[in-house]
Amino acid sequence: MYVMKVKNVHRALLVGIRLLETKGVSKNSAHGSVLQYPSPVTTVYSKPKERVVFWPERDSPVFFIFMEALWMLAGRNDVAFLTKFVKRMAEFSDDGIIFHGAYGYRWRNHFNIEGGGHPFLPDQLPVIIERLTKYPDDRRSVLAIWDPVADLNSNTKDPPCNLDIAFSRDQTGRLDMTVFNRSNDILFGAYGANAVHMSMLQEYIAGGIGCPVGKYWQVSNNYHVYTEVFNPLLDKFRTYQDEDIGSSDPYLSGRVEPYPLMSTERQSWDDDLFKFMELGCFSIYKDKFFTRVACPLLAAHEAVKAKCYDDALKFLDNCWATDWQRAAQEWVKRRQTKYLKEMDDGPTYP
Repeated sequence: MYVMKVKNVHRALLVGIRLLETKGVSKNSAHGSVLQYPSPVTTVYSKPKERVVFWPERDSPVFFIFMEALWMLAGRNDVAFLTKFVKRMAEFSDDGIIFHGAYGYRWRNHFNIEGGGHPFLPDQLPVIIERLTKYPDDRRSVLAIWDPVADLNSNTKDPPCNLDIAFSRDQTGRLDMTVFNRSNDILFGAYGANAVHMSMLQEYIAGGIGCPVGKYWQVSNNYHVYTEVFNPLLDKFRTYQDEDIGSSDPYLSGRVEPYPLMSTERQSWDDDLFKFMELGCFSIYKDKFFTRVACPLLAAHEAVKAKCYDDALKFLDNCWATDWQRAAQEWVKRRQTKYLKEMDDGPTYP
């Protein structure tokens, strides 16, 4: 097993690209050719709350990934919410209505009695919070995702890639997290969505317990990248040297920093979350995370959809999470530049 120790996901992406460039083995998969590392890979994050990738070449879909994380924490599996941000997400649904392997739904709803599970386990998250609050040395706080009945012999388009998540508290009381993954694409999975979604889950559990966030281990059994996407990106990343891994990191100098996920008690935060998922910016929230981070990001995304890029940037000026703010501003400016160029070039005729 290869173990990669990094400070945050921004650094992990370049290290992972280098690893597959030099050690990746060509293989075929159900979705095309891949470069795969010949053994499992574990990525260890010492600062998992530093969850934003800033490489412009990667052009991470910041609005979508952020909102998908909230969708997960709300325990949802509906297609409709996510297609507001990325329309093609509907292609991964079997029926166009729900996602089979939606992580948040697995965390909070799938294993209850309606899903064929146990009537006394309606939501795994508060159970884990309660256990780790009462028993700081608990070793049974494992969050189930993979369901052999639903997944093992299924023909679904959306089988869960992440299988289980183990939580524990270290000797100082911090909350550590280990995520077990069966198949991990490094661009869209490991160093894309997973680092955001899972670290926000870790911070949510830690907030419920009332303890700091510790380390995050991502164990990727099949660590790969799709060559069709990787090869063009690799040409862009070859301009970077190893020393750029640290110097390009805005977290290093304090230019950006995370904003706390939870400033109220957990139930109040959940109430705000469920309200935000339905009402968006048209409500009043108790937790500052929603007023100072989630609402400005959502308003900016709506402005981008209307091609009102200057308005989007103004909304982002009010985002107190300076890491999300910077990544979103850069994402918007790239699209604004492209849009203005297309307008200047004018229509083309045969």
